[in-house]
Amino acid sequence: VKDGILTEQLSQTGWDTALFKAAFARGLGALHASLTLTKTEPALATDIARLLEGSATSLLQHSRGPTGEYGLQWQPGAKDQEWNFNTQLAALTELTATLSLASLPQSTPQPAN
Repeated sequence: VKDGILTEQLSQTGWDTALFKAAFARGLGALHASLTLTKTEPALATDIARLLEGSATSLLQHSRGPTGEYGLQWQPGAKDQEWNFNTQLAALTELTATLSLASLPQSTPQPAN
């Protein structure tokens, strides 16, 4: 995570990196739902929501390729961007996780630490 956006620390190329990021985003979405529905750790749930929303916003603004696909890197200023089936799937998984936030009961946001 860098500047509130999910980023790749080990590799910025390859198909597997995108899928690991997708699985992480999906897991964060599930954790957020669980924390929200059980009303436990509201500050953590808020932090997760901010991370998913920030990542979704950044990928929509900075990750689109010349033919409309989403790339592996979602942060601004990404170099050597790569677009393939897995990067598209990763982006759609992240967007789905973020959309699921809206279907949950809203809790009072907690200040970030």
